[in-house]
Amino acid sequence: MIRIFDYAIRIVIAIVLLQTLWFKFRAAPESVAIFTALHAEPWGRIAAGVVELAASVLLFLPRAVIFGAGLTLGTMLGAVLAHIFVIGIAVRGDGGRRGSALRDLRLHPPGRCSCRTTPAKTLAGTIVI
Repeated sequence: MIRIFDYAIRIVIAIVLLQTLWFKFRAAPESVAIFTALHAEPWGRIAAGVVELAASVLLFLPRAVIFGAGLTLGTMLGAVLAHIFVIGIAVRGDGGRRGSALRDLRLHPPGRCSCRTTPAKTLAGTIVI
């Protein structure tokens, strides 16, 4: 029973990490805006995607699960701190709603996005993304 729970948790964590790869590797406007605000576009976006992919794989290798967990923890901590101190919660004027990136992908398929610049309030001030 504990083993099933252990793998279920790993699967959920891997799904969370893997679902963002589409946006990072396809240069979705949301990902580009986030990493532009961090002054790490495009290299930071691609590196973050590679690290998340590696962490997802390592979570299922028995000898490397601790490294996968460490990469996952570091990635999530970095994302949370970046949102708190630099980016803010609302990205591209979405009001911080959950799933807005998925909704934008359905409404504006890649290559047909009507991107607008909007001011975003952060702890550091106002930035345009």
